[in-house]
Amino acid sequence: MAHSMHVNQQSSALSPLELKVQTFFELSEDLCCILGSDGAFKALNSVWTDCLGWQPEELRSQTWLALVDPQDTPSSQTALKSCINQKRYPLQNRYRHKDGTYHRCQWRFSATPDGDIYAIGKLATASPALETQVKLYHQALEATTCGITIADLHKPDYPIIYCNRAFEQITGYSQAEVLGQNCRFLQTPDTDPVAVEQIRICLREGISCKVILKNQRKDGSIFWNELSISPVRSPQGSITHYIGVQTDITHRQLVEATLQKSNEALAMRVETRTTALRKLNQRLLTELVGRKRAEAALQESEARLRAIFERATIGICRLDLRGQILESNPVMQQMLGYSEEALQFREFTDFVHPDDARTERTIYEDLADAEIERYERELQLFRSDGKGLWAHLTVSLVKDDGGEPSFAIAMIKDITERRTAESALRLTRSMLDGAAVAAFLVSADGRILYVNETAALSLGYRRSELLRLRIHDIAPDFQPEVWAEHWGMLKEFGSLCLDSQHQTKEEKIIPVELTENYLLFQGQEYVCIFALDITEHQRAEAEARRALLREQELNDLRSRFITTISHQYRAPLTAIHSSAEGLGQYGHQWPVEKRELHVRRIQVAVNQMTQLLDDVLTLGAIESGKIPFQPILINLGEFCQQLCEELKGDRELQRSQPENEAYPYPVLPPIRFTQAGDPTAVIDRHLLRHILANLLTNALKYSPLGEEVHFHLACEEEFAIFTIQDSGLGIPEADQPHIFELFHRGSNVGSLPGTGLGLSIVKKAIELHSGEIELISQVGVGTTAIATLPKC
Repeated sequence: MAHSMHVNQQSSALSPLELKVQTFFELSEDLCCILGSDGAFKALNSVWTDCLGWQPEELRSQTWLALVDPQDTPSSQTALKSCINQKRYPLQNRYRHKDGTYHRCQWRFSATPDGDIYAIGKLATASPALETQVKLYHQALEATTCGITIADLHKPDYPIIYCNRAFEQITGYSQAEVLGQNCRFLQTPDTDPVAVEQIRICLREGISCKVILKNQRKDGSIFWNELSISPVRSPQGSITHYIGVQTDITHRQLVEATLQKSNEALAMRVETRTTALRKLNQRLLTELVGRKRAEAALQESEARLRAIFERATIGICRLDLRGQILESNPVMQQMLGYSEEALQFREFTDFVHPDDARTERTIYEDLADAEIERYERELQLFRSDGKGLWAHLTVSLVKDDGGEPSFAIAMIKDITERRTAESALRLTRSMLDGAAVAAFLVSADGRILYVNETAALSLGYRRSELLRLRIHDIAPDFQPEVWAEHWGMLKEFGSLCLDSQHQTKEEKIIPVELTENYLLFQGQEYVCIFALDITEHQRAEAEARRALLREQELNDLRSRFITTISHQYRAPLTAIHSSAEGLGQYGHQWPVEKRELHVRRIQVAVNQMTQLLDDVLTLGAIESGKIPFQPILINLGEFCQQLCEELKGDRELQRSQPENEAYPYPVLPPIRFTQAGDPTAVIDRHLLRHILANLLTNALKYSPLGEEVHFHLACEEEFAIFTIQDSGLGIPEADQPHIFELFHRGSNVGSLPGTGLGLSIVKKAIELHSGEIELISQVGVGTTAIATLPKC
């Protein structure tokens, strides 16, 4: 149409004869065109659009040979060349439609004097029946639900020259996007390479094949494609095209996978049920044949279970679903200190420590509801005498024949000794932490796993820093290659004693004597190393300095001891002497109240002297290491309250003194005691009394009249924390670093009585428990003492 318009626009420039020729050119029903000497289109009529789908302007930039079928190109080229010489030349070839298909055309050529070529073509006509059949085939291809593609084997990479609507629907690509592509554009990285290779073999050998491919649609979704390809041969027998038939079998694949899983599950269930039925049949046969024997065995089993229940070395009881004890064995009765009748129908949680009772009820309710069938835990029980014991509890649910919960069996093992051993182990580690010799635990590959505080101090590191190092970082003699050889010797001999060197954080080298012991624990290898500094000069100098310092300290201690004891004894002895003398000379003249007053003064003085002697003896025993350390299970709350009551008695006695009498001991303020947490703990009762009595006495002694002393006990899971706070004098900052030294007293205590022994005893008693003490004090504000002790 555009070409016709162009012709109309130029018609005014044509002669009448040329205009008539142009009109016949447009009115012709044949394919008419004018070609240049190079075969390029110069003019076309509108029939090209009607017959081959091409607009004239689409072809003006192309040559006539570009649309010829590649197989017909040689003969078509010959026809054009011959046309120039013979003027006219007939030709029949296959010419390409715009949709990519080829149509057979008949051509006549004629050359003009100016070198142009006139070409007239006509589509080869077929019989009406054949055309009808072709249309029918085309409609069938478009109507089928299978995707149909045709690939041209004469062109590079075998492009697709035809695809039907079903292919567009399956892949999501339009025909324009598909034509010219190779079929592999649908493949994904997951496409089966074996199937792809099979296609290549078929194309190479010219045979048909059918494969299943994992392809990808335009929208990125995956579909399973059952592809069948077949070759199309020319009359000469050569393969010209391949026809591909694509079937979307995604649903079928999913159904087959589901069906396969169902079949496998069904087969497994059938096998399981068959096995179960076989076993059931065998069991029924066995039951029928040996019923009496089974009954006898059942009776024997019941007797054996009863014997186990009665003679077991652990406590066993049967509980109903509410947690009540139905029956118990002798070991459990002995363990809790109750008779069988006393235990029967009691709730098990009645014997559980209050901290564990609520959790125990919750877990048992889950067991009774069949949410769980068994549980184990460690908890604390109480005996009939009030003593506690640690137990490992295992409770199992027993169901009836219908699968419903019937009752529970509880097994109780006394683990008090193990818990005590664990406490002792913690104590051992605390002792090792406080050892004066550097101690290391090293792995086979040289990693430092443990160091004590002495090791950290001797090397100038923090303990956390040493745990990130390896042995060669602090021992230059044990570089990695040397350590491997040394480790072999250590394993061979078990223990070694040798001289070596250690390097401090400041890179100072110090000679040490090493004692190494090879350890094998739970399949892991370790070496425990004790290191002693053996620098001769330092050792001699340290020994001389220690001897001189010790001598000076002893002399100082002797002098201070005599002075302090003499001073502290003089006041109560004076009080005793004066009261006794007064009673002796004037007692018969004094009224009863005054005589009782002097008797109480003598009692207070005697108590003070007794306390002084106790402090001296206790300190001596601690210093010599002869004081026994005997931790037992006690109730800390009751202990503290009792101690407060005793100190309250002392206060009442002191308040009975007349205000106008010269008495060296002040009237003590009241104590407010509070507590929180579980108060039970394993602690040395005798040492705890020394600790708390000294701290409370100091707080009372240095507090102003009318001010309360706050005493709080906080019991955590592993520690008991005693906090004693007063509003007294406070300790000067210069005295605080020395406050735990023997006979040291604050510089601001004035004439208040004291020996300087109390806090030294407190410090050493706390260290025996592997505990800690902290004093926070400010002059004029008061002092807070915080003592932390392990509970076991």
